[in-house]
Amino acid sequence: VGSDIAGVLPLPLSEDAER
Repeated sequence: VGSDIAGVLPLPLSEDAER
């Protein structure tokens, strides 16, 4: 799910997971 959201819009959640 995180990947899908990051692909649609760069949300802070995706950034947190990446860091």
